[in-house]
Amino acid sequence: MAAVRTIREMSVGGKLALVLSCLWVFGLAACSSGGGCIPGSGGKLPTPAPPKPQLATRVVMVDLQEFRINMPHVLPPGPTLFKITNNDHLAHYLEIERLDTHVMFGVDLMPGSTKELKINLEPGRYRVWYPFHREHAREIELVVTVTPSQAPAYQY
Repeated sequence: MAAVRTIREMSVGGKLALVLSCLWVFGLAACSSGGGCIPGSGGKLPTPAPPKPQLATRVVMVDLQEFRINMPHVLPPGPTLFKITNNDHLAHYLEIERLDTHVMFGVDLMPGSTKELKINLEPGRYRVWYPFHREHAREIELVVTVTPSQAPAYQY
């Protein structure tokens, strides 16, 4: 009887807090008894999907000179990190363009600087060039082939 008298004397906020805490305790008991915390789950929480395996990022060294781009001409597909070094006395803008598409990647490099460019290479052909040296385009352009085979990239 004393408990009933105490509850009657409680404020509305106190009664609400008491009711919510009872519901919480009964909810925990229902979850632990196998009744399920989520309706229809039978006491089991959904299992998350396994993470997708990450492919290792391949590193390709690219050496820029005034009229030359030194890098492998054949690469395997997948995540690729190009480490591009400008060993020329002029600033260069290097562009990598997937042929037959409008997919392009570019990077500005000051003399002596190195920058990284990460690209997920898909099988196909890519043009690597200096787009602002049009009068010397044949000398400073190369086509890189990305083959579906897993053959390792070879150095230039």
